[in-house]
Amino acid sequence: MIILSRQKTIIILLAILQLTLIPIVLWLADWQWSLDNTFNGLDQFLFWVTQSGTAIVYAFLTCVFLLIILSLFAWHKTHWVIIAMTAFILLISTQVVKTALKSFYKEPRPYTSYLVEQGVDLDKFYQEIRSVRSEIVKNSVQSQVNMPDYLKKHWEKEVGYSFPSGHVAFAVTWLMIFILILPMNRKRDWAIVFVIFIWTILMIVSRIRFGMHYPIDVFVSTLYVPIICLIYAKLTQCSRLEPYFDRLQNLHDQILSYIIRR
Repeated sequence: MIILSRQKTIIILLAILQLTLIPIVLWLADWQWSLDNTFNGLDQFLFWVTQSGTAIVYAFLTCVFLLIILSLFAWHKTHWVIIAMTAFILLISTQVVKTALKSFYKEPRPYTSYLVEQGVDLDKFYQEIRSVRSEIVKNSVQSQVNMPDYLKKHWEKEVGYSFPSGHVAFAVTWLMIFILILPMNRKRDWAIVFVIFIWTILMIVSRIRFGMHYPIDVFVSTLYVPIICLIYAKLTQCSRLEPYFDRLQNLHDQILSYIIRR
């Protein structure tokens, strides 16, 4: 059972405030993305951060890893079945909202400004199927000798729309899951949440750095995800739903006990 205490609500609000400071500062500085031909080891690190949220294989492995870590930290507080179900519901719901918003607004990614400089018609570009779009991107960046191969391939893969950020939504969702599941009354709870928080910040920075998203994209993702998570947490505290969570946990215990006896 998820307990949404006043303390956790405050922690979530403070986390949202700090995460939204990144796009807000960029807005105030009137920052605009442009292709930077200077890439170093930090960019390679940021790329691996962004890959941790890239569907399907890397994101799945990240989910498995974080689910195991969270289950170990919350072993005596919340049953792992409840944790897995919570993660599944929140990850799916937040990504469905992301997909719906992308399909509705159809905002081009920041890096497409480079494609325009290379003579690409964006209207025609987004009318093509994904494989054709990938080929257009590949042909447009092949002359960029200073651009790392990993970024070229990432651009070729990420040929969808920009608003909002699915990667940031993915990271923020996991941050919310950790805060909601862990009791947040132990030093190790704060330590692991801090690590997830830093990962989320790096995810935001990497998506903006690589021309995948505008500040508004990550700003909206850091707002709508916590709203969905808080609604879910409130619903799970409904007295009418408690018996169903108890039955789910008891069913798992019975199945596990039967397997052990066999």
